Amino acid sequence: SMLERSGSGPLMLDRGVAEEDAGLAGRGTIVKGFNARLALIDPSSRTDKYHIIQGLQDPEEDGDKKFYCFQRWGQTGARGQNKVEGPMDKAKLESLFSKVFLDKTGKEWGSMAPGDRATPGKYWVQQWCKPNEKAKWEYWVDDGVDGKRPGWYPYVADAGEEVEAIYAQHVANAREGRTATRIVQSGYFAYEVNLTDMTQANTRTRKTRNIRRVLGQGSSAPPEMKAAQPKKAMKFRAAKPRKAIMKVMKTAMKKKLAM
Repeated sequence: SMLERSGSGPLMLDRGVAEEDAGLAGRGTIVKGFNARLALIDPSSRTDKYHIIQGLQDPEEDGDKKFYCFQRWGQTGARGQNKVEGPMDKAKLESLFSKVFLDKTGKEWGSMAPGDRATPGKYWVQQWCKPNEKAKWEYWVDDGVDGKRPGWYPYVADAGEEVEAIYAQHVANAREGRTATRIVQSGYFAYEVNLTDMTQANTRTRKTRNIRRVLGQGSSAPPEMKAAQPKKAMKFRAAKPRKAIMKVMKTAMKKKLAM
């Protein structure tokens, strides 16, 4: 159907459903055609956000009001906020789902397929992807930070999962430029992750490190091309005003004539 055209792949309940209603997460299913993961990515303004919408059905509810609308949204890398509305009938679900989709994408639900271009400042529907649970992400250290010896160090679990997710999304999106540079929130810091150059840069300090994706045992060899660091601003001594220079010259001439 047209509604299914805007869907983001297999019908898997988002993890946020269980955080809001464990019972519904255990017995509920996604209504076919009511599943979209939206993204708004603009590295130039350090914007990288997601918005997930799912229509759920509770098979144990009697009557027509057995549908729920679930949403989760936030900065990429953060768990974000959850919202579950319902129970409601299917017509209400379709109305609510369509309203949220139009608000976020600027397009009617069903008129936008995964990967379609979005209006600037609006969300687009992400391609479905499957991250590899066996993949590990590591970063290269050679500046002695935290007393670490030069070498590859693993990402903390949550950060590794998030980077693998955006990597899988990048691959699913044919590695095009739109998904090549992502801004990922990790605790207090945000990082600009470049999946083409395989680097990460702290958005506040601009400290840049090489990163890599490892399946199995990774080599201990350093990266072939070391990540470039931002150039430090050169300090210039302020030039003296022209009037001050002329005054010094006149004083020197007077001294010379008086000798």
